[in-house]
Amino acid sequence: MTPIREDLVDQVTSELQIEGTLVHNVVELLEEGASVPFIARYRQEKSGGIGLSMIQEIEFRYRELVALRARKRAIIKNLKKLDKLPPEMESRIEACDDKAALEDLYLPYKARKESIARVWLDKGLMPFAEQVLTFDPPADLEAIFAKAVEELDGVTSTEEAQEGIRDILAELFAEDAEVRGQARELARASGKIVSKVVAGKENEASRFQNFYDFAEPAAEIPSHRLLAIRRGEKEGYLIMTLDFDRDKIVDIMRNRILLGGGEAQLKFINEVIDFAADNLVKPSIAREVRGETKRRADMESIRVFIDNLRDMLLASPVGQATVIGVDPGNRTGTRLAIVDGEGQFVDSAVLFVNETEEEKLEETRAALLALVEKHTPRFIAVGNGSTSREAEKVLRSLLAKIENGPELVMINEAGVSVYSASDQAKEELPNQDVAARAAVSMARRIQDPLAELSKIEPRLIGVGQYQHDVNQRLLRERLAIEASACANLVGADVNKASAQFLARISGLNEQLGESIVEHRKQNGPFLSRARLTEVKGIGAKTFEQSAGFLRVADGEIPLDNTQIHPESYHIVERIAQDLGKNLDEVMADPACLDTIDQEKYFDEKAQAATITHIVEQLKKPGIDPRQPYEAVKFRDDLSDVNDLQPGMELEGRVSNVTRFGAFVDVGVHHDGLVHISEISTRFVSDPAEVVHVGQVVKVRVLGVEAEEGRTRLSLSMKPAPRKPRPKKGPPAGRDRGRRPKPQRPRKERMRTLDDLLNRFGDPRKPRIDE
Repeated sequence: MTPIREDLVDQVTSELQIEGTLVHNVVELLEEGASVPFIARYRQEKSGGIGLSMIQEIEFRYRELVALRARKRAIIKNLKKLDKLPPEMESRIEACDDKAALEDLYLPYKARKESIARVWLDKGLMPFAEQVLTFDPPADLEAIFAKAVEELDGVTSTEEAQEGIRDILAELFAEDAEVRGQARELARASGKIVSKVVAGKENEASRFQNFYDFAEPAAEIPSHRLLAIRRGEKEGYLIMTLDFDRDKIVDIMRNRILLGGGEAQLKFINEVIDFAADNLVKPSIAREVRGETKRRADMESIRVFIDNLRDMLLASPVGQATVIGVDPGNRTGTRLAIVDGEGQFVDSAVLFVNETEEEKLEETRAALLALVEKHTPRFIAVGNGSTSREAEKVLRSLLAKIENGPELVMINEAGVSVYSASDQAKEELPNQDVAARAAVSMARRIQDPLAELSKIEPRLIGVGQYQHDVNQRLLRERLAIEASACANLVGADVNKASAQFLARISGLNEQLGESIVEHRKQNGPFLSRARLTEVKGIGAKTFEQSAGFLRVADGEIPLDNTQIHPESYHIVERIAQDLGKNLDEVMADPACLDTIDQEKYFDEKAQAATITHIVEQLKKPGIDPRQPYEAVKFRDDLSDVNDLQPGMELEGRVSNVTRFGAFVDVGVHHDGLVHISEISTRFVSDPAEVVHVGQVVKVRVLGVEAEEGRTRLSLSMKPAPRKPRPKKGPPAGRDRGRRPKPQRPRKERMRTLDDLLNRFGDPRKPRIDE
């Protein structure tokens, strides 16, 4: 086990405001090889029940500090090798907690192939540059420049000597850690993101017109605006800069650098400072702070993606129901695939639902009726692709003629094309074409969204905000963590889960997931959790980390289908023995568990949190934490966005949530935007506070706009405004021509009993004149 750095634990404790003992315990468990989900569920006594997300934050920050410490060690080692490490420098490096500030300290000593002063340093101008900074007595600049020309072969004129010395001093001033630190704080605090339209492009990209002449503080700009500007810059329509006060940089450098000497010497040094501020400090710091702002925007955007991904992965499943999956098509027909309650492919068919001839429609109706009668599906899942609404409309009309027919459901098909063309899809459905595999995926997505979507890389599911503009490595890492958290929350049936899903379970990886599936194929289903140790690569530690998240349904041991960890089975046996029942009787009569004294079963590993978890699992074994399924009812008379009219009230499903609003599918193959200002009648700072992906909502159409070949559908979740009552005018033929009677000023309404009593007196008390 890697030794724990207690100083880093103390720093994490201070930053996250968590009890130090808990942080130490979490770090200790992590260093022992425990996963975050395992700690959150099965080591609550040590973690204090602080939750998975906070444990994850502890891990992130501790790993960052460990990496920062490793960088300090490397810098100190290099400086010692160069013999340029005075004691005060080592102390400054050790005390530095900011990565950018640490690199500032190291910058003057870093070996670089190119710099503005490198060519002059190689020619030997450094001693002459040092003479320029001699103030007592004042340096004779002309003599220094002339001497440099005389002594150095690479310097041919005093102008060259002056330029070289200027470049050397400018770089020296610009690389001062104190100067860079103050300039960076200035840029962070007062810098503005400024964007301008590229000359001549004013009429080429109106979608960026809000940023043609735009400025906003870098510290406050929301992620979606920054990423939109960066996209406009990348596409060649915008010029983006970080603007902050150049004169304040000059003041910082003058206050830092000792100024003196003669008039000519002082003038030259001030010119060097101006040159350094304009050409070195400001551009360098601007790039850094722009990068920081981009990373902050990336993290905010990734958090939005994570929230949406979680909602999509944890969407309500319909469970073990026979489903017809539909992959809409035109020329080649609409492919239907029938999937049984276990998710296995049963049958397929091709229907030409876009036919208009009554004879063809009758044939299609008869074919669909035959499928429904043969397989009795509960649902028909239609992918929301390019021709989905046309297919849905015809299918609904056909289903209307079928008594007690299946329910038709629209499914988000994001990423289905990736799966249907993948090696896994070919292996699962070797005799089916791409369209049939897509239809099967549609059916499975409604049965168990988490299991089916786990076959696709999370970032390809497409529920993010500017997902292609953020750091892709960071996006993949964070989404993989969230996908793993969702998989562990629900758990995996070890005899049914795909290798990709198993790879996301605590303690497992892709190789072990494939090994479990292969062992299943070769030896039949697992009859108990304990049999997992027969799989190559699963040792004691891996079993400890994964067993609680893997279920065995209908196995030899009923507890294997619960979240109770095998390490706690002995506690369950003691509870059953004390109750005078066997395990089946205890699980059949969960009320008997209310009579036990939980403290009786405490031991070194299991305390209140563990025993409570055991009792909950015995009462509700194998319960799914996901919400029950709720269907959305699209209007049958609307199939295109142009069918919508302002004021229409519709039902839809939230397809994506961003920082500026939520997108809702209302069944017209074009998601509408509910702007953050239209989500609620109260103030909303984050749409995720009110809505989540997959939620069924009521919306009202505000308007439909078309521009540059793009359609914008605006929606509102606010109730429709009340119509104002018509004002009553004077009766016809009367009071015409008369001047209106002046209105008396309206007096403030009295709202309480005390107001009435103070004004008119209390009728319960006798008046004075009585």
